[in-house]
Amino acid sequence: MEIERFESLKDALEHLLSERKIAISHVLGKGKEIRPHKHEVDEWVVVYEGDCEILCGDEKVRISAGDGEMYVIHISAGTVHALKSNGVRYLVLRSVE
Repeated sequence: MEIERFESLKDALEHLLSERKIAISHVLGKGKEIRPHKHEVDEWVVVYEGDCEILCGDEKVRISAGDGEMYVIHISAGTVHALKSNGVRYLVLRSVE
């Protein structure tokens, strides 16, 4: 898992959309979670508001975004990952063939 910090959503999206990717926007309420799963393509999660815990393979990290801070987490194809929310807004970008 790679994590990058950006100061604006515009900066993060310009960085990510320089290659062919598709974006999907999500809001996940406090206490909700996305169960462990995997994809056949690389995925980037842009956390831009709120906080969550992300499990990626054997690594677990807590992310807190807002007030000019946001994070981009790169998840390689085939990696099992999950997300547990304390109230979070995020984008998911996936590689497009």
